[in-house]
Amino acid sequence: MATRKSQCVKPLSNVEYGGLIGVIVACIASLTAVLIALVVVACRTLRNRYRTGRGGQTLRKIFATHLDVYALCLLLECAVEAVGGILSIRWLGVDVAVQCSRICVIQGALKSFGMSGVQMYTLAIAAHTFLVIVAQWKPPKGFRLPVSVVFSALLYRATFFAIVALASKQRDAPPGPSIFEPTPLWCTISDEYRWFRVTMVYVWVGANTVISNVLYLVLFLYIRGNLVIDPNCIWRMRLRRAPPPTVRLDNECSMSCLSLKMLA
Repeated sequence: MATRKSQCVKPLSNVEYGGLIGVIVACIASLTAVLIALVVVACRTLRNRYRTGRGGQTLRKIFATHLDVYALCLLLECAVEAVGGILSIRWLGVDVAVQCSRICVIQGALKSFGMSGVQMYTLAIAAHTFLVIVAQWKPPKGFRLPVSVVFSALLYRATFFAIVALASKQRDAPPGPSIFEPTPLWCTISDEYRWFRVTMVYVWVGANTVISNVLYLVLFLYIRGNLVIDPNCIWRMRLRRAPPPTVRLDNECSMSCLSLKMLA
């Protein structure tokens, strides 16, 4: 059985050292891309803050649709996860090992929080797109629904963090190292709290992978014309062998072209 010391210190081999450098570079690139996207959005928001109307200047909304809210939250969650990965720079120091420490706790919390958030909002975008296109659902004009989704996602993760922190204290163990421990490349939820790892991360990774793929596959067939769906009851589906003649939207794009983009 592994000792507490061996669980809290994971020396890096030469291969793992090189792999960790690759992970850090990828996280830096991801964070840079997110920041560039946020800067572009912020600049366009400031530029379009006011638009000229008949009665003068009219305040223009920052969020036009529910998808805008989900997309922004997705970018922020990607940034959180990327920051957690960048903290692995600490393990490239003199000891060349991933160790239990305050940095380990922060990294484990950021990565688990960000990873689950990315899955949640990716799933929300897939479900929203499916309902709007296939079920011809018209989202309400207000933003109560996306705000409720964002609040629920935050509350879900905060609740599990609170539960596992209380469970750690009841076991008379230090809350940091017992919850988050080193893996070969970074810190993550320890084996002592497998249930926390499953409910916090794995459930959402699995749900997003399965449900999003199914929804986008149905969208692909629906837009292409191979699948006929009753908008009043989306469970009523009928496959047809060949789609109707291709409808060309412009000189370069057609319905078939759009259906392929759903799988991109």
